[in-house]
Amino acid sequence: MLPGLPLAVRGHLAAQGTALPTCVGQEIEEGTGLVAAYWEPLLQTVYLSNFVTDEWAAVFLACGLTEGGMTPEASEALWVITTPLKDTVAAVLDGRITDSLTVAGS
Repeated sequence: MLPGLPLAVRGHLAAQGTALPTCVGQEIEEGTGLVAAYWEPLLQTVYLSNFVTDEWAAVFLACGLTEGGMTPEASEALWVITTPLKDTVAAVLDGRITDSLTVAGS
């Protein structure tokens, strides 16, 4: 069992009528092979840009992770890197991680 990690996922599947935590779980399992026992919401709505787009995302903490099998799309080349939350926060604070959703969720 792996410790909980912050995982940020865009909510694009939620527009199809599926509950957001279910969408998050499907996307994370497909892309990483990780399966969460439950999802703790951290940020319900994060707008990715001021006034340029109405695109938004939600940030969840994946808890009770277990490893499954990755099923990425044929066009995707993915590498999974797991780190303890404290290391992720340190990387945000020292500038090694700068993407907005990871910064917001950390």
